[in-house]
Amino acid sequence: MKLAGFLLFFLTAADLAAGVIYGALRDNNRGVPGVEITITGPRLNQRLTTAPDGSFRLFIKESGKYHFHVTYQGKSGDADIFSYDDPVKYDFDLRFDRARNNYQLSRR
Repeated sequence: MKLAGFLLFFLTAADLAAGVIYGALRDNNRGVPGVEITITGPRLNQRLTTAPDGSFRLFIKESGKYHFHVTYQGKSGDADIFSYDDPVKYDFDLRFDRARNNYQLSRR
C-alpha cells in the first residue's frame, strides 16, 4: 500500500513538472507587466498576462513547437518556443523596432 501511494505521488509530481514554460519579458533589464501573451500550437490556444515583475508561467501538456505572440501597448511581436518533458525557461528582451512598427523578441 505504501509503495502504491509513493508511486502515485511520484507520477503526479512528474506530470506537474512536464511541459512547463516560464520566464520573463524585460525592457532595459526591467520586467514588463501587463503584456498579453498568446501561445498557440497543436491543440493549444492559451492566453495569459505577465505578472507585475514581467514573469509568466504556463503548463503545456504536449512537447513540441509553439508560437509565442505578445501584445503590448497596441504593438505585437513573435517568437517560436519549444516545450519538452522538463521545464523550459524563456527570458526575452522586448525591443521596439520603429522601422517595422512592432516588437522584436530577443531571447536572453
